[in-house]
Amino acid sequence: MCIIQIGAASGLEEMFIYMRPTTQISYDATAATGLTFIDGVLKCKSHVPTVPPKNGLCNFLDFRKKIRNPIQIGQNMIFQYW
Repeated sequence: MCIIQIGAASGLEEMFIYMRPTTQISYDATAATGLTFIDGVLKCKSHVPTVPPKNGLCNFLDFRKKIRNPIQIGQNMIFQYW
């Protein structure tokens, strides 16, 4: 499992980032989201621009720091701690 998309919003500001998967996307995940990862390219009907996972997470944390009282909500989240 890996995080593929992060989205956040606060007032009029929002950010949405797709991160390059580090593993194959399961059949069930593809069925639910329409996302596929073939030959190193993330697609949802067409090419989806991605960033490396570290960059995506850093961008999210930078966005979150700007928010006064952040509330985090997740869907289909499985956490893996290293």
